[in-house]
Amino acid sequence: MRIGMRGRRRDGRADDWRPAFTLRWPRRVYRVLAEPTGPDGAHWFARLPQRRVAFTDPPPGEPWEVTGTEMPVRGSRIYGYEMSGGPSAAETINVYRLMWPPAGLFVPVGGGALEEYDPLGAAPEILLDVQRTATKEHADALLGFVNRWGLLGVGIPGADDFPVDGVQRTAAELRELARWIAIVHELQARRRRAETWADVAAVFRERLAGVHLQTQVAERARLLPSFHVPRLIDGLYLQLWDVATGGKRLRRCKRCEDFFIRGREDQIFCTPRCARLWHVKRWKQAHRGPRPPARQTRQGRG
Repeated sequence: MRIGMRGRRRDGRADDWRPAFTLRWPRRVYRVLAEPTGPDGAHWFARLPQRRVAFTDPPPGEPWEVTGTEMPVRGSRIYGYEMSGGPSAAETINVYRLMWPPAGLFVPVGGGALEEYDPLGAAPEILLDVQRTATKEHADALLGFVNRWGLLGVGIPGADDFPVDGVQRTAAELRELARWIAIVHELQARRRRAETWADVAAVFRERLAGVHLQTQVAERARLLPSFHVPRLIDGLYLQLWDVATGGKRLRRCKRCEDFFIRGREDQIFCTPRCARLWHVKRWKQAHRGPRPPARQTRQGRG
């Protein structure tokens, strides 16, 4: 992905610039491949990482599973599958492969057009979508998120750099990010929580470890700060970092109660849709006529 940068002033002074950045991130049409079946399944199953571990070394454990054993063939330096006994345990190699991730993978649909966009420019909208998707457990909601914004870039358990993301891993990452969005809002509002600002700082140290400060030459031959942002998930935590460090503040939507980044000080709804639905509801309540009296049932004559 390509990293660009545009400057913005931090407090109105021309000589004080806060780092600003854009991330060109790919998105296309994906589908859920739940099991390694068919040609696509065989292709992605073959790409699962493997490890060769000496028999006497500790096994890697889950999510790795043993798939075979290699032993040296007598009289040859080439390893092959042993057909009879002879070599010692110290000469035996166990072959492990990552297990197929639970709930499957998000794989691109063949022939789908690849598009690049600026997710940091749309970060407020994406963070809203993160919160709404994190509350839904079914794969269709997760697939919708991935098709709108692209893969998070989190890979699969045991292989963060796998070329596509696992469904279950994506769900877990969205839930975790949504949780920290809520925590930052509560701490900004000075409400008591078990988590503290020190916990938030520790999360940023871990989550932004792959984001590196760089510089770019801007107009009028001056240097401006720039960031290398490797993945979409890193860009979203970077946006939350900008909120938590005072660049912006979160507000809770008056209608849906999701947290959003204010575009202006008097903004109380996360989207125009929420504002419209809230006003429509108030208008209906105000113009609702009096309810007719409850109909009385007739008493049967004795």
